[in-house]
Amino acid sequence: MALLLARVVQAIAMLAFIHLRLRGFSAERYFFGIREQLRYGIVLGASGTLFTVLMRLHEFFVSRHYGTDGYAIYSAGATDIPLVRMFTQAVAVVSLSQFAVLEKDKDLEGIKAVWNRVMASSYAIAVPVVILLFAVADTLIRFMFTDTYADAIPIFRVATFMKLAMIFNATLVLRAMSRNHISMWTNVGALVLAVPMYFAGMKLGGMVGIMAAQTLLLVGSRLAGVVWMNRIIPVRLCYVVGFREQWAFYTDGWARVRARYQARVQRTRVK
Repeated sequence: MALLLARVVQAIAMLAFIHLRLRGFSAERYFFGIREQLRYGIVLGASGTLFTVLMRLHEFFVSRHYGTDGYAIYSAGATDIPLVRMFTQAVAVVSLSQFAVLEKDKDLEGIKAVWNRVMASSYAIAVPVVILLFAVADTLIRFMFTDTYADAIPIFRVATFMKLAMIFNATLVLRAMSRNHISMWTNVGALVLAVPMYFAGMKLGGMVGIMAAQTLLLVGSRLAGVVWMNRIIPVRLCYVVGFREQWAFYTDGWARVRARYQARVQRTRVK
């Protein structure tokens, strides 16, 4: 209730600011095409809400069928080490504006080039992190939660593969193209499949099977978004990048770090 009241107060304050400082919604400087803006925001918000439900639904399912003790084990295995998410979110902030400009200019080759760079950097970070977390899962879970939660280790190992879904972020291009409905319907499809897949996973592998179903749902829905995007965009965007592109990400990053260090040393010497 406190959160709800806070959101209401926030909304009232925002509306008051718009009316008093920005001359209301009729101010053309900020509110041109307000109907299109609202439609864009509503569909984008609906897509994000559906995705949030998808990310939490498997936990509710486990809580319902395994009780408090089972959920405690499962939640330990579902612990997120957000290394990949932090990186991909930072990349998204930068690349989204680039995609928007390129889409406005109808520069398809530019969109393809930026997409390739985003994919190369995402693969270069996500794949090593997944391998590392899979390898150290036993030690990490026992260190964080003690031996009492050793049953969470296989759940954690399966959950690490869920991070691969973050590689396939078609939403960046779809938002630039104002095609947010594709992301929304992709999430709807995943939610429709979720409960049957959880039941199948539970029958085949218990809580590990439920996590495997969630991983397949998430990675599959993100891949489906890229497939759908490629059906509507005139240029084909890749699903996989080669080792050469990933290695170039490492070498370019090292070159930038080295250049910044040398520049800092040079400034220190001048002072």
